[in-house]
Amino acid sequence: IWPTKHIPEMENEFKTVGNIMCQIGFKVLKSCDKFLDTQINNYPKNYLYNIIKNSKIYKARLLHYYELPEHKNLEEDAHCSWHLDHGGLTILTKAIYLDNNYNEINEPDNCGLYIKDKNSIIHNCIIPENALLCQVGEILQILSGGFLQATPHCVKSAKLKGITRETFPVFIDCPIDQDISL
Repeated sequence: IWPTKHIPEMENEFKTVGNIMCQIGFKVLKSCDKFLDTQINNYPKNYLYNIIKNSKIYKARLLHYYELPEHKNLEEDAHCSWHLDHGGLTILTKAIYLDNNYNEINEPDNCGLYIKDKNSIIHNCIIPENALLCQVGEILQILSGGFLQATPHCVKSAKLKGITRETFPVFIDCPIDQDISL
C-alpha cells in the first residue's frame, strides 16, 4: 500500500531504486559464481546467478525501527536481534535516522547495523552515502556448499529519545522448490 495521496511519486521511485538494487545483486551473484568456480570442481556456469535470476522471487521492504522504549536497556533491538537472513542475498541502502519532527539527523553513536565476521568479531557496519551493502543469506551458504557464509547481524536501536531508523532492503531468493544439492 503506497501513500500516493501524500507522496504520489513514492511508489515509482521505490520500484526504480529496488530494480537497481536487484541488478547490483545479480552482479554480486555473478562474482560469487566466479569465485565458486575456482573452489568447486565442475561448478556449473553461473549456477547461483541462474537460480536466483530466473526465480523472480524478489522482495523489498521499507523498514521502520521505532525508538527504543525508555524502560528497555537492550544491547540490540528486540525486533531484530542476532540472526541470519534465510534467503539468498540481501541488498541494503544506508539507513536514515529521524527525530520526532521527521527531520533527518546524523547516525547516533552505538546504533545501526552490526555484523559478525568469520572470527565472531562484531563490527558496526556503516554504509556510506550513495553505496549499497550486500549480505549473504543461508540459502547461498547451502547452495555454495559452505564456501559462502551467511552474515550474522543485528540492528541496535538509537538510545536517544524520539529517534527512529529507516532503511530499505531488497531480498533476492531462489524458488521455494529449488533443489539445494550442488
